[in-house]
Amino acid sequence: MKMIDLSPQPQDKSSGPTELQPRHDPAIIAPVKTSQSRGWWPLTHDEAENGIELLSRWAGPAVLLIVLALISWWFID
Repeated sequence: MKMIDLSPQPQDKSSGPTELQPRHDPAIIAPVKTSQSRGWWPLTHDEAENGIELLSRWAGPAVLLIVLALISWWFID
């Protein structure tokens, strides 16, 4: 079995820690929408995200209860 060298390449070993930092594009901060500047959409991004989070949190238990109710109804009937 042959060993594979996973260490950095020789040209990378001499570079300083500043060169190893990832270079990302600067974050673009979107302007905060107020209640008057919402436009045609009734929710802000945060409100929509909270609603989706709430739905996804309760979707699994709701489906489980519905399936258990249907199975028990099928057994009783």
